[in-house]
Amino acid sequence: MIYFYKGIPEFRQLDIEEQVSLIKSNLVYAMNLHYILIQNFQEDPQIGVFMSKWIGEDFHHQMSRTRQYFYRFMQHPLILKLALVIFIFSIHETDDYRNKINVLRIQDFYTALLWRYLNYLFEETEAIRSMTIISTQILHFQSLMTFVAKRIKKETEDNICDEFMQSIFRLT
Repeated sequence: MIYFYKGIPEFRQLDIEEQVSLIKSNLVYAMNLHYILIQNFQEDPQIGVFMSKWIGEDFHHQMSRTRQYFYRFMQHPLILKLALVIFIFSIHETDDYRNKINVLRIQDFYTALLWRYLNYLFEETEAIRSMTIISTQILHFQSLMTFVAKRIKKETEDNICDEFMQSIFRLT
């Protein structure tokens, strides 16, 4: 996923500290969209088994259902790629950036590009529906990953979780 982001010219133009901050802030939340793309819109059944055992069947069901909303874009993977680009330029309250306005302008540019692309592909009603699905399901992925982060934090407190998982979820 980092190679994907390094392929974005505007991302490469940011200083390295801001690149690292953006990746750290958004990696956990963006990985589900990236996973859909690299798996070519196919869900690996082993992940479902692991997720069901580790977190629970309901969690796995929610992740699968959320992922399936994106399958409507199977013929147009560029839609998810643009969503990933928009995602990397997300700034959170706790993040400190020197070029915050520039990062937000880049995000606005790619959001407008996604919107124009959806309007090119679909009728207006379907473009609106597609943008709504993208937005709401990304928010759903974020809430699910926040749940996972809390779970990992608890496991960290109980000394069950390894350092790699702690670093991914920014617990160290």
